[in-house]
Amino acid sequence: MKDKYKYLKNLNNEFLELLLNNSDLDEREYKVLKSSLIKDHLREKTCQDLYMSISTYRNIKDRALAKVHLIFCAIMRKAFKD
Repeated sequence: MKDKYKYLKNLNNEFLELLLNNSDLDEREYKVLKSSLIKDHLREKTCQDLYMSISTYRNIKDRALAKVHLIFCAIMRKAFKD
């Protein structure tokens, strides 16, 4: 899963924030992605800050990345269609 979403790490922070805000993420998913992608915190720090286990973190992050990926693909399809 990690390799599939590497491109998100390279996106502009403003665009990434826009994707996160429009991806129908719940609060925990948003905080996990914001912490790992925008703030570039390590997994352990994020787990400690959000009071969750590493396995819970991975599950939430994978689900959230899939949602963001869907929105990103929709935006790209629309951009290339126009």
